[in-house]
Amino acid sequence: MLQNLIRKMDVWNSSVLKGTGVMLNLAKNPAGFNQNISAVMQDKTQKDIIITINDNAQDGTDISWLWDVDFDLQGDASIHSITVSGIRCQDMRLRLKYVDIPVMLEENVETAIRKRIEDGVGNLYVLVNYTALFSTHNILKKMEGEKE
Repeated sequence: MLQNLIRKMDVWNSSVLKGTGVMLNLAKNPAGFNQNISAVMQDKTQKDIIITINDNAQDGTDISWLWDVDFDLQGDASIHSITVSGIRCQDMRLRLKYVDIPVMLEENVETAIRKRIEDGVGNLYVLVNYTALFSTHNILKKMEGEKE
């Protein structure tokens, strides 16, 4: 199942951290986000999701495109939790509030990942926009090197 999902998504990195499968995915526009959400939802097992949104110069400071993403697809029983993170986490929380999706807010992405690894269901998807990609990848690599 995991290999099928990896082929369908723009998976930038997948790893296992302390027994939790972690998939890092780039979603930098509405079409990419919708494709990632559809692929994540094909995984019917319990999952945690972290969405990290920044608005640095490389991302563009206009994040109104988030309103064009079909986040209501995430209203599914297989989702254990959704955490929003990053510079624009408050905006992301508001966007999901409008489709009645409860979220946890943790601005610091490393803290968000660590919390989901500690108290999650062992299946974590991290959806990030452009400038969050490399920093999140570096966090995951650092965590891979830590002793359990």
